[in-house]
Amino acid sequence: MSEDALKESIALEISQKVKMGNKSLVLLFGNMGEDMAKKLSLEESSMVIMSNYLGFALECCVEHNIKNVTIVGHIGKLSKVAAGCFNTHSKVSDVRLEILALELSLMGAPLNLVKAVYNEITTEGAVNLLHEVLVNNKENQDEKISLDFYEIFKNLSNKIQKKIRLYTHDEIEAEVILYAMKEGVLWDTRG
Repeated sequence: MSEDALKESIALEISQKVKMGNKSLVLLFGNMGEDMAKKLSLEESSMVIMSNYLGFALECCVEHNIKNVTIVGHIGKLSKVAAGCFNTHSKVSDVRLEILALELSLMGAPLNLVKAVYNEITTEGAVNLLHEVLVNNKENQDEKISLDFYEIFKNLSNKIQKKIRLYTHDEIEAEVILYAMKEGVLWDTRG
């Protein structure tokens, strides 16, 4: 499907959800996000698959006066949004590992951990590595790292919310559910 056709489909779906009476929407990147949203018992009638086009979907929401969205996304997609990338296709923006490494640096993580995360191939691999090091305390038997595994994802989620407010000129408040395949929900701003 072409980019224009995909965007038309997203716009149409958002319009239909609004006509059905939805005052808030659940935005999903794809089938994995949809599966996670269903697992979390989110309202299926408000779900919209937006592919890589978060920015476009948010613009459509603003156009339809939607003030609240919940975004369910894998760490690989949503970490890009923390950097202000609203088209998450890997050909357009591929800053996933850079964002995780930067967040670790800002939190005072040791350089060897920052480099290890940065050098992972996937964000899923980076999350698994962080879990092993920070939760299971593997690899660092002699060096205790005092970082909270979930604090990393809380910080990223807060940045994602801020970027969405900036992008929509404070028109939309977003809840963020950040997940990984193996670890499940990493952070849910809904509490």
